[in-house]
Amino acid sequence: MTEPSDDAAIAEFHAAARRRQVRIFAVAGAISILIGIAVIVIAILAGNAIEDRPYQQSTRYEIRTIIFGIAFVVGGAGFGWKALRTRRGENVD
Repeated sequence: MTEPSDDAAIAEFHAAARRRQVRIFAVAGAISILIGIAVIVIAILAGNAIEDRPYQQSTRYEIRTIIFGIAFVVGGAGFGWKALRTRRGENVD
Protein backbone atom coordinates (compact mmCIF):
# COMPACT_ATOMS: atom_id res chain seq x y z
CA MET A 1 0.00 0.00 0.00
CA THR A 2 1.44 3.34 -0.97
CA GLU A 3 1.23 6.64 0.82
CA PRO A 4 -0.81 9.33 -0.95
CA SER A 5 1.30 12.09 -2.36
CA ASP A 6 1.47 15.43 -0.67
CA ASP A 7 -0.32 17.10 -3.58
CA ALA A 8 -3.27 14.71 -3.31
CA ALA A 9 -3.50 15.27 0.45
CA ILE A 10 -3.39 19.04 0.00
CA ALA A 11 -6.07 18.87 -2.72
CA GLU A 12 -8.32 16.78 -0.45
CA PHE A 13 -7.78 19.23 2.41
CA HIS A 14 -8.78 22.18 0.21
CA ALA A 15 -11.83 20.32 -1.13
CA ALA A 16 -13.00 19.58 2.42
CA ALA A 17 -12.45 23.23 3.40
CA ARG A 18 -14.52 24.37 0.39
CA ARG A 19 -17.37 22.00 1.31
CA ARG A 20 -17.35 23.28 4.89
CA GLN A 21 -17.29 26.89 3.68
CA VAL A 22 -20.26 26.28 1.35
CA ARG A 23 -22.23 24.77 4.23
CA ILE A 24 -21.44 27.72 6.52
CA PHE A 25 -22.38 30.32 3.89
CA ALA A 26 -25.62 28.49 3.04
CA VAL A 27 -26.70 28.22 6.68
CA ALA A 28 -25.78 31.86 7.40
CA GLY A 29 -27.72 32.97 4.33
CA ALA A 30 -30.82 31.00 5.28
CA ILE A 31 -30.76 32.28 8.86
CA SER A 32 -30.26 35.87 7.71
CA ILE A 33 -33.14 35.66 5.26
CA LEU A 34 -35.45 34.15 7.90
CA ILE A 35 -34.52 36.84 10.43
CA GLY A 36 -35.09 39.57 7.85
CA ILE A 37 -38.51 38.23 6.88
CA ALA A 38 -39.49 37.90 10.55
CA VAL A 39 -38.41 41.48 11.28
CA ILE A 40 -40.40 42.81 8.31
CA VAL A 41 -43.54 40.86 9.23
CA ILE A 42 -43.36 41.87 12.89
CA ALA A 43 -42.81 45.53 11.97
CA ILE A 44 -45.83 45.53 9.67
CA LEU A 45 -48.06 43.71 12.15
CA ALA A 46 -46.98 45.92 15.05
CA GLY A 47 -47.63 49.02 12.99
CA ASN A 48 -51.14 47.85 12.17
CA ALA A 49 -51.90 46.87 15.78
CA ILE A 50 -51.08 50.26 17.30
CA GLU A 51 -53.09 52.99 15.65
CA ASP A 52 -53.35 55.67 18.35
CA ARG A 53 -49.76 56.92 17.95
CA PRO A 54 -48.88 60.10 16.14
CA TYR A 55 -48.48 59.41 12.42
CA GLN A 56 -44.98 60.86 12.09
CA GLN A 57 -43.46 58.85 14.93
CA SER A 58 -45.01 55.52 14.01
CA THR A 59 -43.98 55.56 10.37
CA ARG A 60 -40.43 56.67 11.13
CA TYR A 61 -39.68 53.69 13.38
CA GLU A 62 -41.55 51.24 11.19
CA ILE A 63 -39.65 52.35 8.11
CA ARG A 64 -36.32 52.02 9.93
CA THR A 65 -37.23 48.55 11.11
CA ILE A 66 -38.39 47.46 7.66
CA ILE A 67 -35.15 48.76 6.14
CA PHE A 68 -33.25 46.77 8.77
CA GLY A 69 -35.21 43.63 7.77
CA ILE A 70 -34.57 44.25 4.08
CA ALA A 71 -30.86 44.60 4.83
CA PHE A 72 -30.91 41.17 6.50
CA VAL A 73 -32.66 39.63 3.48
CA VAL A 74 -30.15 41.21 1.07
CA GLY A 75 -27.25 40.06 3.25
CA GLY A 76 -28.67 36.54 3.32
CA ALA A 77 -28.96 36.56 -0.46
CA GLY A 78 -25.33 37.67 -0.59
CA PHE A 79 -24.30 34.74 1.59
CA GLY A 80 -26.25 32.41 -0.69
CA TRP A 81 -24.56 33.85 -3.77
CA LYS A 82 -21.16 33.44 -2.12
CA ALA A 83 -21.99 29.81 -1.24
CA LEU A 84 -22.96 29.15 -4.86
CA ARG A 85 -19.76 30.72 -6.19
CA THR A 86 -17.65 28.78 -3.70
CA ARG A 87 -19.36 25.53 -4.68
CA ARG A 88 -18.68 26.22 -8.35
CA GLY A 89 -15.02 26.73 -7.50
CA GLU A 90 -14.84 30.37 -8.49
CA ASN A 91 -12.30 32.54 -6.74
CA VAL A 92 -14.20 34.13 -3.83
CA ASP A 93 -12.45 36.92 -2.00
